[in-house]
Amino acid sequence: MKVALVDLNNFSRYPTLSIGYFVAILRREGVEVEVCSPLNFGIHGYARTVRQSYWQRFSEFANYCMAVSTSGFINELRNRFKSWLRPGGGRDREVITQAVEDMLSKNFDVVMVSAYTMYRETCSDIAQLCVKRNIPVVLGGSGFYSYAMCEEWLEIPGVRALYSGEPEKNLLKLVSALATGEEISDIPGVVTRNNSFNPAQPLVELDSIPFPDFSDFPWENYPNRIVPVMTARGCEWGLCTFCSDVKTTSGRTYRSRTLDMVLSEIEKQQCHYSSDLFVFLDLKLNSNLALWRGLPEGIKKLPRPIRWTASVHVDSRDENGLSYTDLKRAAESGLVRITCGLESASRDVLRHMAKGVKLHRMSEFIKSAHKAGISVRITCMVGYPNETAEDVQETANFLRQHSQYIERVTLNRFANMPGTPIEEKLRKSRKDYPHILVKELDTLNGVFPYENRRMSRPSFLKAVYKLIAEVNSINRKPLLAKAFDFEGAF
Repeated sequence: MKVALVDLNNFSRYPTLSIGYFVAILRREGVEVEVCSPLNFGIHGYARTVRQSYWQRFSEFANYCMAVSTSGFINELRNRFKSWLRPGGGRDREVITQAVEDMLSKNFDVVMVSAYTMYRETCSDIAQLCVKRNIPVVLGGSGFYSYAMCEEWLEIPGVRALYSGEPEKNLLKLVSALATGEEISDIPGVVTRNNSFNPAQPLVELDSIPFPDFSDFPWENYPNRIVPVMTARGCEWGLCTFCSDVKTTSGRTYRSRTLDMVLSEIEKQQCHYSSDLFVFLDLKLNSNLALWRGLPEGIKKLPRPIRWTASVHVDSRDENGLSYTDLKRAAESGLVRITCGLESASRDVLRHMAKGVKLHRMSEFIKSAHKAGISVRITCMVGYPNETAEDVQETANFLRQHSQYIERVTLNRFANMPGTPIEEKLRKSRKDYPHILVKELDTLNGVFPYENRRMSRPSFLKAVYKLIAEVNSINRKPLLAKAFDFEGAF
């Protein structure tokens, strides 16, 4: 049996973790696997926040103004501009489709595509190629966690099914059934035109799956040899009203691996890929305090030192593992960069978000991480439904007060994601948000577009410009030298 895996998740600067797991599982069972990575064909990855120039504050503000404008002409202009720059469009689509067509000449039994939703047209092209060769196609990805998203994608000609949920436990059964023409609709997680929407249950036995196999990825095309690893799936907090991560493929319920297995994986991957750079992809690495605190000592016992980066949650637990002592130990083991979500410095907004962040603890964490010699990255959000201009100003003030301790800030506009608590509230309690108009689901981007009249008011625009200016001021700084290899990667 021969399976082609097409990876359309090429935004990162390191291999796709899920694809690595799929390859390892199938090869363990003797299945022949080949990975198609667009990076092999000149399609570049998409970096996260990188060092900015002074003038980018003006382009960022102009982009914001266009995004919140109620002018039909401006909206149309912006949509056209976005379509030109959107990943997976234009030349990207042509190059990827041609690469897959060349790949299919090797006579595969099954084609599996893992994709972000903006690659819909490319997925349609791939499905058409497979129809001509009578090869069954299954699409999967983090965006297929709601039936509203799946329903329209199932209309793509040539797509046999979608997969919703974690496929590792059912992967071999699925590809075997596809290759032999057997019925697949009763396999957990499989979504077809004829069966009900029933995402696969979360995988509990995380130590049962093999270490991911990244040998098919074009390592020479990445800026640095960064190896992804994950110690757990889900989020111990899991309450943030805007967060779709806890709804998607591997986010539902919190499950953790054992520390020994994580350390064994790091040691093996370090040797296999000749890399000392690791990125932990856990939603919040400090969800499991025993594992979080055990990592530094375990990493220091590895044959060779590593440098690593991770995300954490500065939550309201009495003990969240983020004291100066904890952070110093992590730094001594090679932690060079850390990310956490501030989102807002308004207590009212944070309360509505159910973020679980107390500003005095956030301030203490940022200062402690900086003191420990760790590069600090913060994420912020603008446009949350109950946010006012005064709330935005509070976030700008917080960043200014802590600018000497922070090296990067990622500023996002609120995205109204399907199935999240705030999306359901906006839909069911519209009287509570009279300034917001929610539109039909955008299945290309996986969001419910909306108009928030507050966001285009002069007072709000003024506050947003101040916030963007503070973000730009921080993002113009160079990273710590030891964290530089992770620039744009996390």
